[in-house]
Amino acid sequence: MKRIALFAFVLIGLAACDTPISAPTPQASRLAAPSLSAAQHEEQESGTTVSERHPITGMQFNPCPPVPEFVAFEGSVHTVTTGEVSPTSVDATTHLNGQGLQGVGLVTGARYEVPANERIDLELSLSPPTVDETFAIKSRLIRQGSLDNLWLRTTFRLTFPPFHIEIISVDVECRG
Repeated sequence: MKRIALFAFVLIGLAACDTPISAPTPQASRLAAPSLSAAQHEEQESGTTVSERHPITGMQFNPCPPVPEFVAFEGSVHTVTTGEVSPTSVDATTHLNGQGLQGVGLVTGARYEVPANERIDLELSLSPPTVDETFAIKSRLIRQGSLDNLWLRTTFRLTFPPFHIEIISVDVECRG
C-alpha cells in the first residue's frame, strides 16, 4: 500500500507546473496548476520521425531523508517519436529525455539535478477502436551534497476497451 501511495505522489510530482524555481518562502507550499509550455520548440519531420524540444517546469516529490520535500525544477525535454501511420492504425514509440533539468527543494533550499527519461509505446487501432500504451519512466533527484538521492523506475500499461491501467513495476529507492 505504501508503494502505491508513493507512486501516486510521484505521478502528481511529475506533472508540470508554472511555478519557477526559487528558494523557500512562506508561500512556497502552494502548488501551481500543471502546464507544459510548448512556446519554444524545434520540429523536424523526416518520414515517420518527429523531434521536438519543449521548456518545462514542474514539481517532483522527494521522500528521501532527512526531510521529505517537493522539488521545483525547470529545464527542457527533448522528445523523439517514430512510428507508422495507416488509414486504420498507428504504431509509435516516443522517447523523452530531460535536458538540463535543475531544481531546488522547497523545504531545505537544496539544489538538485533531475535526470529523467521515458519511453512510450503506442498501438492504436481505429477498426475496432483500441488503445494499448506502455509507459516506462526513469527519474532521479540528485541532491547537492552527500545525502541520499531518489531513484524511481516505473512501468505501467493503459488499455482500452475496457479502460484499464496495469501497474507493471514500481521501484523507489533512496540511495547515495
